[in-house]
Amino acid sequence: MAQTGNRIPRRAPGPPKSMMRMRTRKLIGAVGLIALVAFWPLFMLAFGHTTISRYYAPAQLIFFLVFGLIWLVPAAFLIRWMQRPDRG
Repeated sequence: MAQTGNRIPRRAPGPPKSMMRMRTRKLIGAVGLIALVAFWPLFMLAFGHTTISRYYAPAQLIFFLVFGLIWLVPAAFLIRWMQRPDRG
């Protein structure tokens, strides 16, 4: 690695690259998605039943619609992470 004077060459800005292979990421992601799909509805139903059940039906409908769709955000990030190509 050649140095120019006292300056150390820096890598390009951006997120660090993962050293994990795609196969490993897919395994971890699949387990994460299964856990998300299994536990998110249980958690939301328990939370909704204990706190939202005293409100009117339209408020309950909005709560369950919003929180029923929010799980898609972490799932999308997880799937995008799983599909990243291997380095090199």
